[in-house]
Amino acid sequence: MLRSSARGLPSLHLPEVVWRAGIDLAPLDAASEADRRFLTSLVWPGEEGRRERIVAALDVVRAEPPTLISGDATADGLLAHLAAEAPGDATLVVTTPGVLPHIARAGRTRVFEHIDALRAARPGTHWISIDPPGLHDRWGADAAGRPGFVLGMDERALAVVDPLGGWVEWRAPDVGARR
Repeated sequence: MLRSSARGLPSLHLPEVVWRAGIDLAPLDAASEADRRFLTSLVWPGEEGRRERIVAALDVVRAEPPTLISGDATADGLLAHLAAEAPGDATLVVTTPGVLPHIARAGRTRVFEHIDALRAARPGTHWISIDPPGLHDRWGADAAGRPGFVLGMDERALAVVDPLGGWVEWRAPDVGARR
């Protein structure tokens, strides 16, 4: 169970997930005991419940493995290639939470170009990320001067969050009405 302090949340619902896939330089295997031990060893002391959440997530992935591509998400064509495997009638959501700070500026620019091209080619595609507010300018003025990280969707800052899920403060009051 994820425990989080939340303020100002609109009425939200969990979507039905019909397809999952990912790109990673070195994907780990949720069925591998060595990979599971490695991932749970990354939990910092005092992070109550985080290890259990990781184990639960690994159990879900082991039971229903997503499509994983070993590669560099900044490479031309890789995101489009993977997205082409998604069901055509599904809402495609590209997520990059906590990823972009680990990619050099030129690579981030390429990732943004790939996401923009995908959204142009497949209308209705969404991009969701959690980033430090000064990492890029895609969130615009909405993200300036905020504490914590910015949770954004489609280049719009929605909330200020703890990057590990400890708290969320919603800042976009009209999101529930835009569904």
